Amino acid sequence: MSRIASASVSPSRSHAAGAERWAMAVLFAGAITLGFSGIFVRWSETGPTATGVYRMGIAGAVLWLLPFLVPATRAYIAPKIARADKLWLLAGGLLFAADIALWHPALLLTTISNATFIGNVATIFVALGAWLIFKRRIGSLFILGMAVTLAGAALLMGVSLGLAASRLLGDALSLLAAVFYGGYFLVVAHLRARLPTATIVTWTSLVCAAVLIVLALIQGEVLFPATLAGWGPLLGISLLVHLGGQGAIAYAFAHLSPQFTALGTFIQPVASAILAWLLLGERLGPAEIAGSAVILTGIWIAHKGSRRDAAADAAVANAAVTAVAAKAAAIAPANPDRGA
Repeated sequence: MSRIASASVSPSRSHAAGAERWAMAVLFAGAITLGFSGIFVRWSETGPTATGVYRMGIAGAVLWLLPFLVPATRAYIAPKIARADKLWLLAGGLLFAADIALWHPALLLTTISNATFIGNVATIFVALGAWLIFKRRIGSLFILGMAVTLAGAALLMGVSLGLAASRLLGDALSLLAAVFYGGYFLVVAHLRARLPTATIVTWTSLVCAAVLIVLALIQGEVLFPATLAGWGPLLGISLLVHLGGQGAIAYAFAHLSPQFTALGTFIQPVASAILAWLLLGERLGPAEIAGSAVILTGIWIAHKGSRRDAAADAAVANAAVTAVAAKAAAIAPANPDRGA
């Protein structure tokens, strides 16, 4: 009997493990593409908020038009959405708009290293939100992994602990952006249980673009690139970074814990350092290499902690179900069938 039971359970566990490994691969690939964000914003010939308009607008428009070109995709992009979820999508778009409106200008007011590192502090806010709102267990091993990852990112990016006046505004904007970015992550984690990835990315992008274009007009930013080549960074940040990168992260939220998914995006600073070395000629020395190794170690520790926390949550849930079933069985004899 036990052999039959284990034979029936084994494929299920194997499938779950395979889905988790695939989600991690997708998450890390998405985080790598996010490493292009700062580079594309620096290369853009439009204003920073206007760059955000193209980032969100092109990605959202491509997805919105896709069902008209490929009808089979309609169920993934335009399914029936409950009214409450429409409000969540609106909230997600507004939160992401606030993030972009703060973080893109910050990239021009501080170093890309500082802006990237501080922006990824959103992980802390996601972990707090997962604990307070979703009642997810946050164990000591995950917290250790998060601390190691943050330390590695600081080492990698060479973040200055000094308050240089020339960078203070940019650093402050990056920190505020991290709060809104964390909020966006929590909204996506909430919605992924019910809505496809493409649906979330489509509607949050369109809402975000609508807000950003108003802000860009108010700020009097340059709205169009001056050269044909200037469209390159705009297409790159919309299709590669947003559609590819953020889409991959939204997918991962359905298969991994919110706190670990957010922490996994710390692959972005590693990718940013390597890309800056390859494309901008920035230094990649022993400290940067050591920081990358520390980040990967921290993510590995956090993954172990996240799996341990998930197992503990599952054990508590199973115990609750067993208790309810036992209580029902105890009450049943006192309520015989009336038709007997």
